[in-house]
Amino acid sequence: MAYTLTHTNGSIIGTGTIADGTADHQTSLTLVGRNYANYGQVMTNNLVSMLENWANSTGPGNPLAGQLWYNNSTNILQVNINGTTTGWKNLGGATYASSSPTNAAAGDLWFDSTNNQLNAYTGTTWVLIGPMYSSVNGLSGAQREILTDGTNSHVVLSGYLDNRRVYIVALETFTPNVTVPGFAVINAGFNANTSIGNATFWGNANNSSYLGNIASSYYVRTDINNTMYGQLTMLNNNGITIGSSGQLTANVFGNVSAIYSNQLGANLSLYVNSSINGAQRGISISGNTGHAYVNSDPIYNLGIATKQYVDNSFINANLTGIPTAPTAPAGTSNNMIATTQFVTSGLSGIFSNVVYQGNSSFTIVDTGVGYANLTIDGTTVLTATAAGISLPSATQAIQVTATQGNITTQPGNAWVATTSYVSQAAQYWNGSARFVSTNAPTSGDGIDGDFWFQISS
Repeated sequence: MAYTLTHTNGSIIGTGTIADGTADHQTSLTLVGRNYANYGQVMTNNLVSMLENWANSTGPGNPLAGQLWYNNSTNILQVNINGTTTGWKNLGGATYASSSPTNAAAGDLWFDSTNNQLNAYTGTTWVLIGPMYSSVNGLSGAQREILTDGTNSHVVLSGYLDNRRVYIVALETFTPNVTVPGFAVINAGFNANTSIGNATFWGNANNSSYLGNIASSYYVRTDINNTMYGQLTMLNNNGITIGSSGQLTANVFGNVSAIYSNQLGANLSLYVNSSINGAQRGISISGNTGHAYVNSDPIYNLGIATKQYVDNSFINANLTGIPTAPTAPAGTSNNMIATTQFVTSGLSGIFSNVVYQGNSSFTIVDTGVGYANLTIDGTTVLTATAAGISLPSATQAIQVTATQGNITTQPGNAWVATTSYVSQAAQYWNGSARFVSTNAPTSGDGIDGDFWFQISS
């Protein structure tokens, strides 16, 4: 009677039966039917195969799901998951291989023999468990290390990237006795490798003690009043703007350096802290007219002269030095200042009548030429020298109006004689009169010895 072959769950294996007197190879074991000759040898071999889990470099044939196989080429015990020759997977440990194993189930482990990293299977993909660096690229990640300063040991946390130390976190400040590239001195706290170009910490920090190796207390804050001890330089033409609404700007436009009052109609003032009067405005520029004003009139030589100061300075002014002024055209008669040039060459035609009252005198100062001319309308009519006055032509005469003196009693002196006086004086001989007239002399006109020649009419 044939045997029936079934799985543990009752399902049929292969053809389902083993005929009497035959051996069946539908599984990895050799199964024998009733009355099979030499069945003892077969059963013994089956027991040995099961005992060693079919230890071999290749898996057993016709495996059943759940069957074990010890792969003696990898020394890994495997289990068959689907009853096929390719359905073997490692059992009870990580698969050691250069590539990920097939037939992996969620939770399986695979140790990557190329990168020396352990991976776990999620059911869909392999996830790296560790280490985070591969043996190909070198050490990466944080490592606990012990460094010494020659006397004491210091526990530090070193951060590596591709087998290069990029930072060290320490609890004490010390100098390693064995050179650590990029870390001449290790300070308490976070230390970056100084040999990595411009290695910088990027990102937000809650607080910082130093900025650019300068204590943070030396930097100027924008939200409080500050005091600066160094020079502030702004290397741009936009300059600086002051005021809650930007009322004042100092900048450079082309070749012009300027200070602007940006508020419409607002004055621009310059104040000083006077040792006498305290805070005091020195200069003010009107926001409406643009005119500039100073605090007061000047009292020092280099002080700014105001219009008020200049106007007041010419009231009863006593000019010193050699003041100059524009020369007025000849004949000008107004309030202009007469220059010496105008006096010497520009008086022609101005003073046709000169009246002197009291004991006045008119003086011409000889400046070295030896004479002075009186010129009227371009013609010289009189020349005065130290010797006297002369006329340029015999046809000219000096006309003088004077009081007529008594012809007979006037004593000799330096008076100017009138023509009337001269005409009458010609009638006398050494004081005796020679009257020539149609009428007889009146009483008192003559003296003893006078003659009278009567001319008939």
